[in-house]
Amino acid sequence: MSYQFTGKSLEVKSVRNIKYDLMIPTSFKTMDNDQDAFQRFRKVHEKQIMDLGVKADLPGVKALVGGSVRGDASKTGLQANILDKQVVLDYTESRKLLVYNLEGAGNSLELTSARDYTLDVGMAVMERSFREKAEAKNVVAAAEKFFKSHKTAMNLLKFALKLDPMLVDAVEKNTRLKGELSKESDWGPMIDDAHKAKDAILERIKAINEAAADARKPKGK
Repeated sequence: MSYQFTGKSLEVKSVRNIKYDLMIPTSFKTMDNDQDAFQRFRKVHEKQIMDLGVKADLPGVKALVGGSVRGDASKTGLQANILDKQVVLDYTESRKLLVYNLEGAGNSLELTSARDYTLDVGMAVMERSFREKAEAKNVVAAAEKFFKSHKTAMNLLKFALKLDPMLVDAVEKNTRLKGELSKESDWGPMIDDAHKAKDAILERIKAINEAAADARKPKGK
């Protein structure tokens, strides 16, 4: 609903049922669409996406951030902002962004743009993972360089395995690091914690891939 102040009271100016606007599957009058944006992203990062254990397609990326959640006006998590004569509604739980002209056709609320930004979030999440994985490898390399300084090397390894627990097998197989540091009291707990974190990641990836597989199935089947 939009209102106008008559000088004495607020009166209803326009009413719109946004339930149907939230059913727009991806975008409406936006500068880009999911397919184009993702194709550009995949062209640059396909190998890195596969290294995350997720198939390099739209369902895979959307499942990464719970892309199966559908827009629903009954959900909480609404943020609203007014910019000049436009109102922006951000449904944060369903990741839907709706923009309305407050003085649209017939002096009513008019939808001017809509976007499901699940893909945007997914690409941002993956880019962060790419950076963390690259940084973790660099930190392990630094630990190798300073392996004679046990305290420094252990601190570096702990940091690297926090960034990317998936490196734990490579660290265990690194004869220089293991041979020099495995007698340190915190080596065992560090490796155990990394394996637990790795197992949790693998379970999450399994759930993501199952959700993506369901999303790829033709509707009604």
